[in-house]
Order: sequence, then C-alpha cells, then structure tokens
Amino acid sequence: MHQDLSLDDFFIGLLAALSDEGVAALTVRGEDFYQAVEKTYNALEKLASDYGVDPRFAIFLDPVYGDSASIREAISGAVLRDVATLDNADYRDLRIKLDRDQAEGLLNGLPGAAGLYGRLAKAFLGSYRFATA
Repeated sequence: MHQDLSLDDFFIGLLAALSDEGVAALTVRGEDFYQAVEKTYNALEKLASDYGVDPRFAIFLDPVYGDSASIREAISGAVLRDVATLDNADYRDLRIKLDRDQAEGLLNGLPGAAGLYGRLAKAFLGSYRFATA
C-alpha cells in the first residue's frame, strides 16, 4: 500500500535533504529555480512506486512566466512551518533553517524514506546552480 505524499511533504523533504547535503540557501528568482523543482518532481514520479509513495499533487510551469503557483505555495508552506525563511527585501533568497539533526528528524517522519529525498536532492542539484552553503 502506498502512502499519500503531499506537496508540502515533498518540498519539506527536498529542503531537509538539501540541508543534509550542506545547502543553506537557494535563490528563487527567475525560471531556473522553478525548472529545477519541476525536474525534481518528474524524478519523484519515476521513483514514487519504488519508495511506496503516491504524489497527490502536480507541478506545472506557467508557459508565459515560467513560474508555478504550486511551487510558490510550497515555499509559503515551508516558511509557515518554520523550515525556511525568505530573506532580503524582495524575498528572493530561501534560507533553510534546519541543522543536520532537525533535517534527519523531518526526513524520518515523511512518507517514503530518507533515501527518496536524498535522490531528489541530487536531482535538484544536478539542474540548479544557485544553491549556497
């Protein structure tokens, strides 16, 4: 039986796994960030059955603006759950507020397994160059 995976769980798991990889902040301005999250979602769709999860959301990029309402919603959810902050005056830098122990605790409580989110973090980092330690 597969566990339902929400958009918030996907994004929180991605941020926790990125923190585990040493990433402290992401620049969320421009299409590059949204494209990287979409590619990560596509990787999730391929890995979902192997990890026993059923994604209950979809990510689509706006064909004109290149952004995504669902990704903006996920960012807001991460900020509301105190997992990340949006820094600077125009809210373009997403700073991950997790240390290694917090990240591991979150990953152990999410649907799927920590290995799933680790693979998703690697997929994200493979297509995104604006992550900083």
